Amino acid sequence: GPSNANSMGIMCEFFGKSAHAHSQQKGVDAIRMAVESYIGMELMAAREIPSKDCFVLNVGSFNGGNTNNIVCDYAKMFLSARSWDDTLIDFMERRIREICECTAKMCGGEAKVTVKKLLPYVDNHPVMNQKVRALAEKLVGEENIVAGVRSMGGEDFAFLTRKMRCNTLLKISCFMFLLKSFGLIMAENEMH
Repeated sequence: GPSNANSMGIMCEFFGKSAHAHSQQKGVDAIRMAVESYIGMELMAAREIPSKDCFVLNVGSFNGGNTNNIVCDYAKMFLSARSWDDTLIDFMERRIREICECTAKMCGGEAKVTVKKLLPYVDNHPVMNQKVRALAEKLVGEENIVAGVRSMGGEDFAFLTRKMRCNTLLKISCFMFLLKSFGLIMAENEMH
């Protein structure tokens, strides 16, 4: 079954109009649009998504403006949205787009929302999963197997398990992580 999360990178760009700070009323502040959109996304996460749903919404990059005395005409945010559920990730993408575009319009500007990358979650075939688990138990011992841990990470392998179902071989795929252990030190590099 599923072993990780859907993952997408979203670029949100805001277009305003620059003006000197002494006549700020002549400008349209792109930073304001971005900040209000960020708040709107946080409110979406807090109030529109059921608390039982597992998701991540992270703004990892926020940029705008070049100096202190000019109303900013361009700002951008690059964010990551992740979920274990296809319907929720679609909802998040739609709402992020609506929040940015409507906020920009309300402020007198425009917004452009671009989904940079969408990875579906890995969906392991149950029969192949059991075979791989049985082999792993023989190789490292049943006591060293940790099963049922689903991560919020994204994985390119998901395209093979969910997007390319036309090939019979790919329909029976399985993805697993191996961790190397050296005495009391656990290496963090995962091999798959």
